[in-house]
Amino acid sequence: MEALLFDQDGLSWASVVKRVFAAVRADEDEHREQLAERSGERVTTQNFEDPAAALCELRARLEAGLAAAGLTKTMLARRAQLGRTTVSEAFSSAAEVPSAQTVGALARVLGLDLGPLLALRTAAVGGADAVGEDETSVGRPIAQWNPHDLEVHPAAAPPPTGDGSSPVSAGQQRAASALPAYVHRPHDQRLAELVAATVSDERSRMAVLVGSSSTGKTRACWEAV
Repeated sequence: MEALLFDQDGLSWASVVKRVFAAVRADEDEHREQLAERSGERVTTQNFEDPAAALCELRARLEAGLAAAGLTKTMLARRAQLGRTTVSEAFSSAAEVPSAQTVGALARVLGLDLGPLLALRTAAVGGADAVGEDETSVGRPIAQWNPHDLEVHPAAAPPPTGDGSSPVSAGQQRAASALPAYVHRPHDQRLAELVAATVSDERSRMAVLVGSSSTGKTRACWEAV
């Protein structure tokens, strides 16, 4: 014999669950509409004379887009084809202003209007970083990249202070840290030969560098190109 549970109003729990899910969906739809309206607002550098306020608003819109899309930052990084560090710093209040390319990639995945986001980014850097039409295209020459944007590990952080906190913010550390001197190893010679051969005969090649975590794989590839 099938037993049914009822609440005080005589409704089965199945009906209650359906009502709850309906309410959640309605709330999500309302949130998406609000986000769309907010993303469509006209933004100019004059709206945000304070770069910090513009950067805060830029990150707030990215956070809202991330929540509406129901993605984790790891999933977002994978879909945007960006490094996990790059995505994490785009949302971090302790990091620098994200690049126009990063903002463009995130906006594409999150379904956000790119124009207002780029306007906020321009305001966040003081209006001195104009964005060209091709700056949000997919890919750019390797020489134009900061190695840290490609997840080459920065130099070790300064030791923590007495209370356990870092003496510098993550953004300051990243900006100030230069790559340490590089010690070439046998695999570097092999990588250099492959790159030289590719340049010479203009034939595509694929090389897979295998190693455990933090052994210098990304740095070796950076040095090779």
